[in-house]
Amino acid sequence: MDAPSLLSVQAPEMMQQPLVHTAFGSRVPDLTYLQVHMYLTLPAVAVLGWLARPFLWAHDQFKMVFLMALAVVYAFPWDHWVIMRGAWGYCESCVIGTIGGAVPIEEAAFFVIQTVASSLVGVLVYQACGQSPAVVQAAVALEAIKSPGTGRTLRGFGITLCLIAWAVSMYYVTYGPANSFYLSAIIMWATPIMALQWWMAGPYIWRLRKPAIVSVVLATAALSALDWYAIRAGAWEIGADTVIGIYLCVHLPLEEVVFFALSNVMLVLGAMACDRTLAIMKLQGTLDERKHWVREMYRCTLLADTQSAPASDPDLLDDTVLAAQLIAKGSLSFHLASLLYPWDVRLDIHAIYAFCRVTDDIADATWMPAIKRKAKLDLAKQLIMQAFGAAPAPGKSAEPGATFRSRVHWDRYPELTVTQLAACRSIARVHDACGLPVQPVLDLLKGYAWDLDAEKPIANVPDLIQYSQYVAGTVGELTTHVMVAAADRARRHPRKPDPARAKLVTAAAVDMGVGLQLLNIARDLITDARLSRCYVPKDFWPASTNFSRAALMDRMAQRDCTPGDHAILHRVAGDLTALAASYLTRATTMGVPLLPREFRLPVRVAADVYAAIGKALREAAATPGAEYPERVVVPASTKVAIALKLAYLPQWGY
Repeated sequence: MDAPSLLSVQAPEMMQQPLVHTAFGSRVPDLTYLQVHMYLTLPAVAVLGWLARPFLWAHDQFKMVFLMALAVVYAFPWDHWVIMRGAWGYCESCVIGTIGGAVPIEEAAFFVIQTVASSLVGVLVYQACGQSPAVVQAAVALEAIKSPGTGRTLRGFGITLCLIAWAVSMYYVTYGPANSFYLSAIIMWATPIMALQWWMAGPYIWRLRKPAIVSVVLATAALSALDWYAIRAGAWEIGADTVIGIYLCVHLPLEEVVFFALSNVMLVLGAMACDRTLAIMKLQGTLDERKHWVREMYRCTLLADTQSAPASDPDLLDDTVLAAQLIAKGSLSFHLASLLYPWDVRLDIHAIYAFCRVTDDIADATWMPAIKRKAKLDLAKQLIMQAFGAAPAPGKSAEPGATFRSRVHWDRYPELTVTQLAACRSIARVHDACGLPVQPVLDLLKGYAWDLDAEKPIANVPDLIQYSQYVAGTVGELTTHVMVAAADRARRHPRKPDPARAKLVTAAAVDMGVGLQLLNIARDLITDARLSRCYVPKDFWPASTNFSRAALMDRMAQRDCTPGDHAILHRVAGDLTALAASYLTRATTMGVPLLPREFRLPVRVAADVYAAIGKALREAAATPGAEYPERVVVPASTKVAIALKLAYLPQWGY
């Protein structure tokens, strides 16, 4: 098919003159290059920015600026060259001005705009897939240690492919026919950078190939559609003599699609290579180091995958992957909320959750005698006190600079499983990184021990609140400490300590934990009865002399509840959810606004997702004669809807 061209046939002197025109024949362009930006590219970037805003953290902003600088520096000379060779042209009188005598100022702006747009698409896609760079790199490093040849083969194959494509395109640029020039020039320009990126992060990129492909396809499709419209409107035009003659939708040359595809591949791979470097810095413990940050980034970029973790902490990679798996399998609600944290902070949140999950599983292991479960919890307590420096093991260092590894005889706890030891190491690392306090951890274990103490039932509301503070309020306190410490590290000039503010934030975190635990208890009334547990105080049960809580629990465990039993359970759950609502309301109104801004969304999402449990229980109770639900499950779609509503319409809530 013949290209609809406004270009004159180029004479040999086109090597010296760019393909520009003071007039487009008898036609005036319907759209100038500046108008393309004003009406199309900038509004699109604004929409993408609004969509990505809740997930656009400091590391993403750094990558965006870094890639913008590289894009302008690398693309400008090439673009100048292909314009001089007649690959594309524009109306000289329809642009603001040119740089270097050929490249329009609007074109230089396009380098920046495409980089921003592609980066924002990548942020949204990677957020949706929920992968933390540090966890991905830990998995890559473990694979490299297990099968060293796999990574080398993968890197070698990708680099070889890029270099072959570069050599062939170089030949066609130099000796090929004129109509192969533009396509060959694009490939020759892109493949050396792609080879470098693949050398830096090939296995990491391969592990995330699906979101990478989605990002490239989305960005390429959008930019190709824009290009088609701009060419059709006369904003710029492609030299018919430099293309092979395959057009999409009449106006769009194949070469333009290839250009956008390969340029987006470079941008996506560049972002992923940056992620790999930042992930290694996090694993090495130097991500927040300000003094030698650039030097450390360079060092970590050149590290082999097998060197991702420091030699002094050989278990770090396995522990990192395990913590991520535990939260993904253990709690969809907390996993969803954790995805809204910056990925480096998310790693510490996962470590705390892993410890809570593993120690809770010890308390719930009904196949094991209670005395043995208590012994395991006591061992975990002893280990934590040693790891946190509260009571160092005999012969181990208690100096301030000592690490958790140097404080504990880790090989002297054969009673604890590999997973349990890994969880203890994970939370000890968080302590070393941000000074995690030991008392909330000890209180957490005290709460689990309460579960196993048959002689200490929850007799009244103060008991219930204290128990909830132990098993859930402590988790809120620990995660809040991580958030505040992360915000302080991110500030160039740390804020002066404010004890009153810190006290309010901690109290609100404990209140939120209590509220969430009360909803858990209301949801799990029947499940807990089957474990011979009852967390509901006597005050919540009917005062009638004919009522027997023990008999009701027995019927609940045997799935033999009467309609009257279900009515009682609905009433009890209503009281529990009302009490939970008072704690959650106080926490969200008084505590959340005091948190660092970047951490308010995930906390609100966790609270509102759990509030949906209370809403479901109230709806079940509103149906006359309804049985009490054995376990209320909030659908994943509802959880996602809550997260999106709070992310983009926070005033609506749930």
